[in-house]
Amino acid sequence: MEEYLRVVDPRPHRWTLVRSPDVLPPDMLEDLYTYKSASAFALSAFSTAYFFYDFIDIIFGIGFITHWEVCIHHIPVCIGMLYNVMCAGYIGYHAMVLSLEVNSVFLHIRKIMHMTQAYGPHSWQYRLNALLNLVTFAISASERWCG
Repeated sequence: MEEYLRVVDPRPHRWTLVRSPDVLPPDMLEDLYTYKSASAFALSAFSTAYFFYDFIDIIFGIGFITHWEVCIHHIPVCIGMLYNVMCAGYIGYHAMVLSLEVNSVFLHIRKIMHMTQAYGPHSWQYRLNALLNLVTFAISASERWCG
């Protein structure tokens, strides 16, 4: 950890959906393995902790048997994320992948709308969420497939 703290890039970086030189730093895109910045490391550490929390919540809250496919997915992802954070490697890659998953926020909102039955599929709130989900998916898909 001390080695990582000595090579942290102190320049501030911003993360949004749009890929441009001032959003995803060019030096990060040049070498995703060795790139390090305080914001990218914080994003990686926080997301790793959240993924572990989500995994434990599924096991004890809902049950492994009920959502076994999600649990199976969480196991290798948690291992990979933890490795990235503990070794402070692939931090740039980790941050880039997480920035492409913003649309999952809207999937979670839709799930909450279904669970609470607060907004039906014909309400403007539900339709707005569906539209935002599609737009963010299209942006992240274009970043993945078009480079």
